[in-house]
Amino acid sequence: MKEKVSSSMDERKKAVHVYCMQETLVLTVLGPDRTGIVDSLASAVNEHGGSWQESQMARLAGQFAGLVRVTCPADAAAGLTTALENLSSANLRISVVQETSADDSEVRSSYHLDVLGNDRPGILSEVSRVLRSQNANIVEMETRLEPAPESGQAIFHTIASVTLIQDASPEDLAHALEELSPDLQVSLS
Repeated sequence: MKEKVSSSMDERKKAVHVYCMQETLVLTVLGPDRTGIVDSLASAVNEHGGSWQESQMARLAGQFAGLVRVTCPADAAAGLTTALENLSSANLRISVVQETSADDSEVRSSYHLDVLGNDRPGILSEVSRVLRSQNANIVEMETRLEPAPESGQAIFHTIASVTLIQDASPEDLAHALEELSPDLQVSLS
């Protein structure tokens, strides 16, 4: 009986050790949209003992675009990378990179940003320039054009998650964005 307990404990220790030695990979996927893209990616991850952690995917202008973070046992990372890259074709580009640790030395505060205004050439460039000048880091961003309720004119709308360094002022950021144009509505919370 003692041998079984000892053997069972050794197996658990090995399982914990393997679990702790994980590799994180970030995939970017781009190509004409078609059925089965996500299934082929998920199958490759599963076949190599990986775990799909998070993803963002969209269909834009007939193209599929995806950003995926997966983890897998460290000794399976090279095989998984090869399998994913083998899914690439002339029509589907897949890039795999190892996650790098972020520099967390600066304390940052997170904010939700919502910007709405009349569409015009260069509006996103202007908004992103202000974000950079105010030391705001874009964590996530979605942009779209919407018809204005009464006129049907194109309205630029962006929703973003941004971080600011500790001594940066969210009020200064909102004011700088509002200074871009009198029609721009800015909400920062």
